[in-house]
Amino acid sequence: MKTAPFLLRPCSLALCAILLFSAVTNGQSLQVDSVMVDSVWNSDSSWYDGNGVLYSRSSRDLLVSYTIRATAATVRNVTFHASFDAGNTWDVSPNPLRNLSDTLQILRAVNRRNQVRLRIFGGDRPNTVIKVMAGTAPIGGICPTEDSLTIVWPLGGEEVKVGSTLKIEWCHPEPEVPSVRVLAEVPGNSYEIDLSPSSINFPTSSYSWVVDSQLRVEDKVVSLVGKEIGLRIRSYAVFDITSPKVVVKVVR
Repeated sequence: MKTAPFLLRPCSLALCAILLFSAVTNGQSLQVDSVMVDSVWNSDSSWYDGNGVLYSRSSRDLLVSYTIRATAATVRNVTFHASFDAGNTWDVSPNPLRNLSDTLQILRAVNRRNQVRLRIFGGDRPNTVIKVMAGTAPIGGICPTEDSLTIVWPLGGEEVKVGSTLKIEWCHPEPEVPSVRVLAEVPGNSYEIDLSPSSINFPTSSYSWVVDSQLRVEDKVVSLVGKEIGLRIRSYAVFDITSPKVVVKVVR
């Protein structure tokens, strides 16, 4: 890990962010720099539930921008960390930091400015430090987005050979998503195929698919060779959520 000096950016609320440039490097080919807090605002809210009981939430939202510099490296994860004592300790439990951005693909874009919306539950925290980290290894069960499923490998666009094993890896926000299935979408068919023989329970966050030349879909056998197959992770437990589709091409 590589770090640079702290920078303090003034902000209008008592919660100010001390910024730490941080990166996980791969042969010095990957780094995060130019981390800035663009804005901070009060996001307190209150609401009534279905029984007329008043609830309230105290929180602060931040827009944080950063740039990932990458050459000869594939960025497979970006994570966000908070310290509330000027960088002495990180990721306290329970962690009040939430990432409100929607897709990992946007967060890990390289050589351009990225922006993420973070929420910190609780009131003003004047000694808050935000750290942005990027890496080339999958993050497994740690999810970069709130209440979502995200495939972290493959990235999409890969060619996979018949007979090879493709390890599909994802993240999910347990306990909201305690179990998932791995689905495949074949062009020309209206139903997705369940690749996993049974539900995959947290904390397991990967499935090894032996790439077939054909699969049975709707009581018929269809060829996969030369086709672009859409992969999704889907949960049917508690509430139904599905990851964005990642497409790979099956070749011989």
